[in-house]
Amino acid sequence: MQKKPFNIVHLSDLHLTPSTKIGRTEVSLPGDQLKGMNAIFRAILESAEVQSADAVLVTGDVTDFGDRASWRVFLNTVQRLIPEHQTLVVAGNHDVCNMDGGFHFRDLFDSMTQAKQRRNLIRLAGNLELINQPSEYPWSVILNDEHKRVMVIALDTNHSGHFALADNAVGRIGQEQLDELETILAKHGDPNRQAHFVPVKIVAIHHSPNIPRYETRVRRGTLPKHGGAKKWFGKSKGLLVRWTHQIPPEERRRLRELCVRYHVRLIAHGHMHEAMDRRVNGVRIIGAPASTQPLPGRDKKEVQFYRYTIRGDGGRLEPRLLTVEV
Repeated sequence: MQKKPFNIVHLSDLHLTPSTKIGRTEVSLPGDQLKGMNAIFRAILESAEVQSADAVLVTGDVTDFGDRASWRVFLNTVQRLIPEHQTLVVAGNHDVCNMDGGFHFRDLFDSMTQAKQRRNLIRLAGNLELINQPSEYPWSVILNDEHKRVMVIALDTNHSGHFALADNAVGRIGQEQLDELETILAKHGDPNRQAHFVPVKIVAIHHSPNIPRYETRVRRGTLPKHGGAKKWFGKSKGLLVRWTHQIPPEERRRLRELCVRYHVRLIAHGHMHEAMDRRVNGVRIIGAPASTQPLPGRDKKEVQFYRYTIRGDGGRLEPRLLTVEV
């Protein structure tokens, strides 16, 4: 009997706000301040592509301010339009840091910094509890597929809180979390242990574990062609972007080594506001575009997000970048 395909929609960087009148705090990559993310999110969930999906994965920056009202927008929209138990959420830096602009250099040396980090983490835990998502990382779940073919393992790349805007975009995992990831993968990655083996393992994070160099992107033909993004990712800023937006070298190397050793099919991330599909050391890494950000230069308002289809016994995971009118 042929097994039914299992479909996962990958959304990211929704940047939901408390009301439709409030714009996103940061400028887009590229673009000016955006509004209307909440309405676009509703339209995405109403689309046939999401309605027919078996699961929805959101890789961070669900909210723009990290505030309770924006999390309620997410919860209410999900509860109205899709089965809540099919939704998996990984926290992003905007969800942790309250983006209040309250950073002072003295915070770097002050005990107040740790207090602020604790407050951010306590607030985040409460917000994740509100939407019925785990707040302790890493966590793992075998998806609701009758054949138990797919599991998602989530890591926290927000390095346990932020000083504020100064290091808000930096991603870190930490060796302790990577040790726990190895324990999870060892349990579910051995095909000889049939009781626990899951063929398709997806590691979900927010920050990028790999931002290609400018020269690499030119060679591959993947450098964004639209103005703001081309300027942002151009040669003069490429090094700065990599330093301030991706996971540190030693951590991302170990992450990739674990994924190779235990046959992880995909590392799924967000944060860069751009569709990025590449292989690094044999590991498939896909970065989702900002799902609520309309594509520039289009006659219609359109957005993009990825869909992953698992076929057969889990031998194939097929990514597809979808364009949906909203």
